[in-house]
Amino acid sequence: MKNIKFSPGFLIVLFLISCQPKVKQVQPEATFGKYVQAFTSGIISTESVISVYLSEPVSNPEKSGKQLFRFTPEIKGETVFVNERQIEFRPSEPLRSGTVYSAEFLLGELMKTEEGMRKMAFQFSTIKQSFSVNIDGLKNYDGGLYKKMQLNGYLLTADVTGFAETEKILRAAFDEKEVTINWIHEPDRRKHFFSIDSLERPAEKSAELKIEWNGEPLNVEIKGEEKFEVPALNAFSILAAKVIHEPEQHIEIRFSDPLLKAQDITGLITLSDGTELRLTWKIMLLTPGLPKFFQEKST
Repeated sequence: MKNIKFSPGFLIVLFLISCQPKVKQVQPEATFGKYVQAFTSGIISTESVISVYLSEPVSNPEKSGKQLFRFTPEIKGETVFVNERQIEFRPSEPLRSGTVYSAEFLLGELMKTEEGMRKMAFQFSTIKQSFSVNIDGLKNYDGGLYKKMQLNGYLLTADVTGFAETEKILRAAFDEKEVTINWIHEPDRRKHFFSIDSLERPAEKSAELKIEWNGEPLNVEIKGEEKFEVPALNAFSILAAKVIHEPEQHIEIRFSDPLLKAQDITGLITLSDGTELRLTWKIMLLTPGLPKFFQEKST
């Protein structure tokens, strides 16, 4: 629930609604501040309740369950007195994604008000569901198991999602055969970690791991795919190279096989401007000219 401070004149409530058609905004008059301290506004989750927080307590337990809200589009649910000042409307099912709702709170059903103050009109909108797929890439197992590889990543949604629906978004195939994706879901139901384990490196010829995503289970029109080459056991290659900016800026290079700590790599990896590089083992981390050295990591 968003706190609103009322002041003389008109009250302007700003709604940050992305990817929504322009609509006429409903703005409560400043004089409602006598009766209502705060109310739901802005952009909310599809699973949020709609709340009104009164300026003064009202003891009306017999009103609990009575419909004190009207919505367009219609929302089915029930009205609940949380306490003597806070009233909630609890929808019986999730709200529509990416939708602007106009609401009326029937203040006159609870107390005597000035003329024209019996109904307070306000407005809110719901998050438009979307998602992004973030893949960390292939890597070897810790402890020297270099015949198998794994891939990790996470899926981040704009709004909360059900675990079953989320897991239907991704599919993976290794060497053209579907493989299992393992999931760990964060309690906030927006960040969903996934991994594909035990990818056997072929003896002589590389294999392909293909990741596909389709937002249809969430009614989101997003599709995509990414392919990864799983190197053969007889091949040494660079799997990936990328710049990491936080917590400290460095370059991360992943190899198909571990490098020997005694290996002299002088001159093998350079920056075009001649900046000095400092090396950390395991996944190779190259740190451009920083005064602080990385501690060596074990392979």
